[in-house]
Amino acid sequence: MKGHQPFFLAAGIFAPLAIGWWIGVLEAILPNPGPADPVRWHAHEMLFGYTAAVLAGFLLIGTAGWRLALLACLWIAARLAIAAGLPPAITAAIDLAFAPALALLRSPPLWAGMKWPTLGFLPLLAALLVANLLWHSARSASSPMAVRAASAWRSTFSL
Repeated sequence: MKGHQPFFLAAGIFAPLAIGWWIGVLEAILPNPGPADPVRWHAHEMLFGYTAAVLAGFLLIGTAGWRLALLACLWIAARLAIAAGLPPAITAAIDLAFAPALALLRSPPLWAGMKWPTLGFLPLLAALLVANLLWHSARSASSPMAVRAASAWRSTFSL
């Protein structure tokens, strides 16, 4: 299987499942995964679940083998950890590992050859990591400051 295939397939399957689950949560048919409210959970999964899978599919076009399998397992584990409502520290550790792993395990690495089209993805992955870190920080913190900082970063990142 080539690099883009499992991630584009996962994104295509994940998006309607996440939307369906979100509607089920809003209608009180399905359980809310974890302590986040349904709207924030849905926003997180569309940005850091769906969009990250599409980005990975694009970046991993030439990658195959164990690197691809490891990244796919990591992405799936993060989605399952959040859906299962695992403790925030465990969920954050799994979810936050994906962006750095994507940058490090891509073959060839993003920084190889110093090509501007691929180098541009390094700040994007860094911003994705910081925004996700702030989301998990706000999720596990009761501090209004942490919540405001995470909200500001999400707003900035989504532009």
